[in-house]
Amino acid sequence: MYRLNIATAELTMEGENPGDYVGWMVDNAFVVRGAVAALEDGGYELLLKNEAREQVSFMTWGPEDQQQTLGFTPDNKGLYLEDSVGSNTTQFYEMDIATREKKVIAAIRPSI
Repeated sequence: MYRLNIATAELTMEGENPGDYVGWMVDNAFVVRGAVAALEDGGYELLLKNEAREQVSFMTWGPEDQQQTLGFTPDNKGLYLEDSVGSNTTQFYEMDIATREKKVIAAIRPSI
């Protein structure tokens, strides 16, 4: 992942893919803060940078779970996610990065 300075055409490396990343996450200030990695079992892992700027595991989900990381909250202290982990329906929620507290915003109700 590179940052391009449009005025000078200078490229600066912001992150390197070890081979299993399928997507990068940038916050609202365009700082690279994480990545999504594919796991061997078909699932995925969300990695976020810690205080030392190292990518560490934040959460994982299996191949049977539908999950999508949609972006950071406006204050960059939380994430917007959509998944079915631990639920019989898909949920759209906000998760606080520090506490991992989950606030469901919307859920699709299964039809009867």
